Amino acid sequence: MNDPVVSAGRARLISYPVAITFLVVCCLLLTAGVSHYSYYSTLAQLEQESHFKLNLYKKVVLSELKRHAYLPLMLSKDDQVLEFLYDSELKMEGQALNAHLESLSEGTDALNIYLMNTEGTTIATSNWKEKTSYLGVNYRYRPYFLNALAGQPSIFFAIGVTTKIPGLFLSHPVYLNDEVAGVVVLKVSMRPLEKLWAEQGAEKVFLTDANDIIFSSTEASWRFNALFKLTSEQRESLRADRKYLDYPIKSLPILRDPEVQDYRLIRIVERPRLGKHYLWLTQALPNSPWKLHIMASALGAREAAINAFFLGLLLSSLVGLLAYMLMKRKRVADRLREAHDLLEQRVEACTKELSESNLQLTHEIEQRQKAHEALRRAQDDLIQSSKLAALGQMSAGITHELNQPLSAIQTFARNGEKLVARERYAAGENFSRIFALTSRMGEIINHLKTFARKSQKRREAVDLRLSVENALLLVDHMSQRDQVEIGLVIEGDPQLIVAGDPVRLEQVFVNLLSNGIQALHSSDNPDKRIVIRLRAVQGHAEVIIHDNGPGFDDQVLESIFDPFFTTKEVGEGMGLGLSIVYGILMEHNGEIDARNNQGAEIRVCLPLFQPRNQKVHPATEGNDL
Repeated sequence: MNDPVVSAGRARLISYPVAITFLVVCCLLLTAGVSHYSYYSTLAQLEQESHFKLNLYKKVVLSELKRHAYLPLMLSKDDQVLEFLYDSELKMEGQALNAHLESLSEGTDALNIYLMNTEGTTIATSNWKEKTSYLGVNYRYRPYFLNALAGQPSIFFAIGVTTKIPGLFLSHPVYLNDEVAGVVVLKVSMRPLEKLWAEQGAEKVFLTDANDIIFSSTEASWRFNALFKLTSEQRESLRADRKYLDYPIKSLPILRDPEVQDYRLIRIVERPRLGKHYLWLTQALPNSPWKLHIMASALGAREAAINAFFLGLLLSSLVGLLAYMLMKRKRVADRLREAHDLLEQRVEACTKELSESNLQLTHEIEQRQKAHEALRRAQDDLIQSSKLAALGQMSAGITHELNQPLSAIQTFARNGEKLVARERYAAGENFSRIFALTSRMGEIINHLKTFARKSQKRREAVDLRLSVENALLLVDHMSQRDQVEIGLVIEGDPQLIVAGDPVRLEQVFVNLLSNGIQALHSSDNPDKRIVIRLRAVQGHAEVIIHDNGPGFDDQVLESIFDPFFTTKEVGEGMGLGLSIVYGILMEHNGEIDARNNQGAEIRVCLPLFQPRNQKVHPATEGNDL
């Protein structure tokens, strides 16, 4: 008979290998799942980061195009260009215009600036002294000339026929008597933009035209390669406009990864048996046939999957080893103790690693807080500098405002001295006038002291009407100097209470009124007026500043609140006034917008606030002298 104890022991011995095999298979399946998850999660993170960078690069490209398009527009209205096209005798002495274009080219990052007649022949150019001068060369076949001749500004990339240097051509028509009399062209290099891309990251960034040909790229070997095989019609079009001259356009060796369907993964095989894997994202540029591409290396995702796989294999091996030890019944206790000790070591190591990570995270948080504080101080200093700059511009008028009452005080004092000597009681009227004049001077000086004082970013109840009236007091000399009449109209409740910093709010209206007065200074309108309207609209205080000046250009409206954007001459302004106004209003949860309404009109909107047990702050209060 079989012993039941022995049979049970044999059954346990037989079940152990089965259990070990099942456990190892489960670990392998788990390893495959973790590897798969690690791969796709890394790809998802890479795609998110690439989308963010692609949007950033897109803004940089559009900003560069907009910056360069401004010069052809200005040259199309340049007096020397118009006179040269209008007077046929001046065409015999085009050297002055060539020198003018040459000086403009040296002052910018342009490769060349030139003027073409309606036949497509270059009649003036900035490189007139060079051997590769454009003078007399006909570019009628270029699309940028044909589009400008039809009245449409154009942007076109091509390799120069004369210089063999690739560049971006921006053209604009020149009108005489409402007809196109010529075309002005600006040629710039794409290399600075490519250098800027390369400094932002290690991704491959490039631009393609309507034929999917790469004409600008951080990877030099990819330039003038097509993403796909060109058709015969496309090659014929390239030969017609000579966009890339006789450059042999080849196709980039791109292979699509068929195993990954959720992401656009490709492999570029530039050498036999050697390829690089990329995640490829694309965005089209608005109002253009161009596309912006970014290719981020997918090597990190593959490395993460491989690391997870080998880590899983290691874990499976450990589990198999522990299971094998369990088969040795005599050494079960020792093996369990060793496993316990090993587990404690790993917990200690993980705890130490987490502690170090926590310390590093704490350090990074402190660094970011310091950086944020430094940024806040820099913003405050910029606002303070703007106020001091405004005071500097108003210094001449303020001196005049103080000199007049000082002269009157001297006259009344001398007359009062004589009247007192004669024992005439009429001297009291002189002293009353002297008191009124000194009070007026003290009021002006108190407002100047308060306005010049660095703000502490207080939040309190502020009467918006008094803020506007204080700003009017500070710009009164400017309006009198330029003969600008300023009117204040209050609709409804005269007391509009908002929560904010009274000094900063006063600076907002000083900047806006100064800009309005400066705009009217160059206006030919004999009746120069600025009207300020205050009203409450749906829980908000609204201030509308309207002048009857020339208004805003459409291009100015798009960038009026951008930092360093200005329409003033070089040296007259840095373009920070309206940007600072915008920043202050954003801090107060406010809004600002500009438009044309028979002149320039700016609307400021702030939320109303009426505290229950808090005294209303009367705008700005200076200390007594």
